[in-house]
Amino acid sequence: MKEEQEIVRLRNHFTYIFEQMWRMLVAFACLLLGSEDSIKLGMELIRNGNIIQGLLAMGGVLLLIIVISLWYVNRWYHTTLTIKDGTVISAKVTLNRRVNTMSIANISNINLEQNLFEMIVGTYKLKLDTNSLSTANQTDLEIVLKKKDAEHVKQLILTMLRELEEEQDVGKKKEEEPSAQEEFDALQGEYDITYSDKEILINGLVTISVSECFLAVGLICSTIAAGVSMGQEKKDVLSIISAMFLQFIAASSIVVDILRRCLQDFHFRAKRCQDKIYVSYGLFKKKSYVVPVDKINAVTLKYTFISRLCRKAYVKVINIGGQGEEADGMKLLLADSYEGLGSKLQMLLPEFQLPETDRLMRPPKRLMGLYRLHAFFNAMIATVLCVVTYPLFEEERIGGSVLLISGLVGVAAGCLNLYISYMRYRASGILYGESNFIISRGVFAKTVQTVPYGRIQFIHLRQGPFMRKMGLLGGEVSILASAASQTQQIGVFGSNDFERLEERLRETY
Repeated sequence: MKEEQEIVRLRNHFTYIFEQMWRMLVAFACLLLGSEDSIKLGMELIRNGNIIQGLLAMGGVLLLIIVISLWYVNRWYHTTLTIKDGTVISAKVTLNRRVNTMSIANISNINLEQNLFEMIVGTYKLKLDTNSLSTANQTDLEIVLKKKDAEHVKQLILTMLRELEEEQDVGKKKEEEPSAQEEFDALQGEYDITYSDKEILINGLVTISVSECFLAVGLICSTIAAGVSMGQEKKDVLSIISAMFLQFIAASSIVVDILRRCLQDFHFRAKRCQDKIYVSYGLFKKKSYVVPVDKINAVTLKYTFISRLCRKAYVKVINIGGQGEEADGMKLLLADSYEGLGSKLQMLLPEFQLPETDRLMRPPKRLMGLYRLHAFFNAMIATVLCVVTYPLFEEERIGGSVLLISGLVGVAAGCLNLYISYMRYRASGILYGESNFIISRGVFAKTVQTVPYGRIQFIHLRQGPFMRKMGLLGGEVSILASAASQTQQIGVFGSNDFERLEERLRETY
């Protein structure tokens, strides 16, 4: 590598200390405020020169704060990043010293994140994901840097990756446009795809989880009911007020989370430049990441229950790396109609085509017979459990009314199980393309995934006694990805359908 491209020892930014400790500081402050007498006694002892006794008199809270502060100060000072000679060396020291050295060529994702606090202080969180699947937690790097340093490191790594690709292509003739020689500026550059505020708002609404909506509405209704009961009952008012307050806090947190998810895709932009895809978005928490096209192992269409009703989906790509929110893939396109996604995906990722969902092969109809059998067994189990446990809560003998209630519970459990199975049946499907294997699965939400045959590591098949009698087979495929998305469920289909998949793999390899 060139001499001017070397970076020697960038230290973790000192604001890392506050980012890690602020929750603890708030909790400790609440503890201190709740023990006024202990604070007075501790301050008196400290003024008299008995510092340790004074800290202990305060419940040891201040002593604990000092110990934890020293811990994070030590971690901040000894967390460094060095880029030199085509390698990235990260050092992190607490009680133990841990130094990881990774090759630039093994970097799969380069991400920049910035929450509200980091926007104020002018820092970025730099995340580097590697190709290592088994040791991802140990080799993936996260460090807080000044904005200028973080952008410089990102551009430097991209330049090094490009140089490695050029070295590998020595002796090959290929024509390139002059503009392709420059790396794309993720902050100032012009993106291929940008979303308007209206499109971002629609995306936030249609991708909300139905369970979150029901939970928020339920908590709000229970809060109102508690308020009404408080007006009717004059005794135990304090307990009612405290219950209302807790319910209100819980409901508010869910509503805030829904609003946060609506705003997290603010100013969503995507750009294809050479063999990399650049994505940037966020309002209170800004994110910017780069995904090399050759590291993409699958393209996923995500349908929530609401977006299925609206016939809209959003797109994620799966590659090695990614933790937390990105564990199941990196977001590439926001919710749009099938036609809209097709045209946008052609701009960003022409190597992958949207699957023709109307050509999906559905599971055999005899599978519903197996689902009915499962529903019957579940109904019987629910009935027996209800009969057995009812006397434990009610001091009554098992009679006709108990059997009737137990039977109704069993019927309800069986019908619910059958309905969920039917929804799973409706969402299931597979399709064998020329170079890709398409999997559709889900219950209320749905996922349609495109996996190249060459990216499938192995197939795992399963077959129970009833499935064997009915000629059915279940299975899953494994791809190179993070632990959350390494295994992709195919579902239950006919035995011949899996034989076709094995034939395609043999042809590919």
